[in-house]
Amino acid sequence: MNIKLFELGKEAVLKQCPSATKIYTPDVKGAQDNILIAKTPNCDMVFKFGNAELVKKNEAVSKLYNIRTIPVPQVTAHHIGDIHFEQYKKINGKTLFEAIKCGMSSEQIKQVYRDIVIEFAKMAQISPAYVNKHLINKVHDIARINISNTNNKILAHLFATVVRLANIGDKKDLALYHSDITPKNIIVSQDGRFLGFIDMDNVCICSKSYAFSMMAAKYHELGFDIRELMDEYYKASSEHLPADDIARRVKIVNASKRLLWKHSVSKQK
Repeated sequence: MNIKLFELGKEAVLKQCPSATKIYTPDVKGAQDNILIAKTPNCDMVFKFGNAELVKKNEAVSKLYNIRTIPVPQVTAHHIGDIHFEQYKKINGKTLFEAIKCGMSSEQIKQVYRDIVIEFAKMAQISPAYVNKHLINKVHDIARINISNTNNKILAHLFATVVRLANIGDKKDLALYHSDITPKNIIVSQDGRFLGFIDMDNVCICSKSYAFSMMAAKYHELGFDIRELMDEYYKASSEHLPADDIARRVKIVNASKRLLWKHSVSKQK
């Protein structure tokens, strides 16, 4: 976060949370680098800045997930002038990304994903019929917004079109999924137990195969067999996933992410 944005964000945080004794950025930053954390006498509070529509959407998603006991922060939407942000209590733990860097064992990582698949099966029960369609966008809209913020708009529209095509299928497979379940968005305890998800930006209406493939793509990158995840999903839901389709999507997802990463790196040079 550049100095100007940090100062604007800090001013908003202090107006919303006057008892803050320290304001700092997280150790693991997302692609958009739009988060500040405020230390208060009772707990650490997270302030995530974004556009008004996305902030309101994340508050709505938080409520829907918490009702169904899917572990995510309880988000409240706020704005001070033209600055919009979500606020929630920081989950006491660290990201799975950090835990892996600190030497987390393969078996511990797999157990975290087993627990995650149980939560994924709960997401499958949230039909689009229960969702305010004017508030919560479909996955290709979210992809276009996020990629526009970190890359260029032309690439964002191209990638959003690919994502939209990837979601064509049976309407009964559509639900309110977290479509970016990656180690940076997974929180674990100090002893490696799964605690919850963060980054509600990527919770959206999408197909089961697409959302599962996004999760499985990172599982595959970590060196594990995605069939293990599909077996765990069957145990949790008694539903078989289309194995060949998931495997194909995983290859496409990982290839697309490499393309976006290369473009992002070349833009920074």
